[in-house]
Amino acid sequence: MGNQLRKRLTDVATFLGHLHNRSNTRTSVHETRVLNYMEKITNELVYWRIISGAESERLTRLRRRWAEAQVLGAASTVTIHGDATPTNFLWDNEHGLAVIDLERLSIGDRAADLGCLAAELKHLFWNYGHGATGGEPYIQHLYASYFDSLPAGVEDFASLTLRGRFYMGCVLLRISRNIWLDLKYRRQLIEDALECLKI
Repeated sequence: MGNQLRKRLTDVATFLGHLHNRSNTRTSVHETRVLNYMEKITNELVYWRIISGAESERLTRLRRRWAEAQVLGAASTVTIHGDATPTNFLWDNEHGLAVIDLERLSIGDRAADLGCLAAELKHLFWNYGHGATGGEPYIQHLYASYFDSLPAGVEDFASLTLRGRFYMGCVLLRISRNIWLDLKYRRQLIEDALECLKI
């Protein structure tokens, strides 16, 4: 299974690389919009009493630190899938990779697609009994494969993974809203999201 999953992740990384590379707008990511999305998820988690007031304040402080660091707005926008979850990438023996659910196709940070997929991989491995770190080798493989698909000088790996960590944290928070997940597990996702969002 491990080798097959790595091959599938290479296929997805290559597809995303081509999608992003062909649509580089040379304009900066709208940092305020990205940070507002983090605030929106935080407010929803407070409203549904999934996180405490202290955790909300912690997320607010983290959001301010990302704003002060001006990391997110330094990236150029590209066309992104917008919902890069494993269920939206399908394979068959005849045609190979097929990509579906393009309703959220939009202009944004290339790291958003990678961070989303990384969070979903983390969640799947963790939720199916492989522990909090079970998905890490595959997340690392995803980033390495993606970076290999980029022309030289298009992206700095350290910046890409730093921004990816921000988006990964936001998606982990988003996943923790799902009421069909065990509350204890949702709390674990939130703790992991807080770690991802440290800067």
